[in-house]
Amino acid sequence: MISGDYDYKCDIWSAGVILYILLCGYPPFYGENDAEIIEAVKKGVYDFESTRFVLFNLGEEWDGVSLECKELITKMLTRDPAKRYTAEQAIHHIWIKTMAGGAKGILSNKIIENMLAFKSLQRLKKSVLMYIMTQTSEKEVVGLRELFVSLDKDGDGKISLEEMQEAIKAKKTTMNLREVLESIDADKSGFIDYTEFLAATIDREVYLSPEKLAGAFNAFDKVKQHSIISVGQERQNIGEGTEDDDWE
Repeated sequence: MISGDYDYKCDIWSAGVILYILLCGYPPFYGENDAEIIEAVKKGVYDFESTRFVLFNLGEEWDGVSLECKELITKMLTRDPAKRYTAEQAIHHIWIKTMAGGAKGILSNKIIENMLAFKSLQRLKKSVLMYIMTQTSEKEVVGLRELFVSLDKDGDGKISLEEMQEAIKAKKTTMNLREVLESIDADKSGFIDYTEFLAATIDREVYLSPEKLAGAFNAFDKVKQHSIISVGQERQNIGEGTEDDDWE
């Protein structure tokens, strides 16, 4: 399209770009301005590691993407139109035919890491995260909301152990799912509800801003001492069931 000499194969290229963005959240061709982006498009050079974004800690999004999916993108983003996939070839690719339909509800490596980290947190930290999640807007957690909905196969608003097992069966992990579920299940209902899921999976380095922590502190500071939370307040906020030394 840039050169003015093109046919339907440009649509295959565009679909490949869109698929790339849907999987990782950023484009395959990057530039500081429109001119640089166009030059990058002309060169047609991209990768599945995104080392150019290293300062933003991006690239690991591709860790959980299958080789078959990456191959399809490569075929669609082939610079030479004569060698680029046709629409028929793309739609009959193994990833489209046998794998794409089961892609929803897959837990990424980062989500699993966050869940395991949540499992080891002290009760106070878990309670703080739970509170912050109740104060978080839907716009801030749209990706996690969509993941929760896709994991909740029966649409009852909660995730069961069986639904967790279905989501993680393709991952090579030694995590004890029952232990993880029990650690996330704050109200001991036997299921993970939406707020519990957000608290366990959200990227804490990104979302735990000073403002959110200050809001949580003020909520826990019921007697409004403004500088400290006493052992008595902590016990009142979180509940019984822990030894006195642990509260201290």
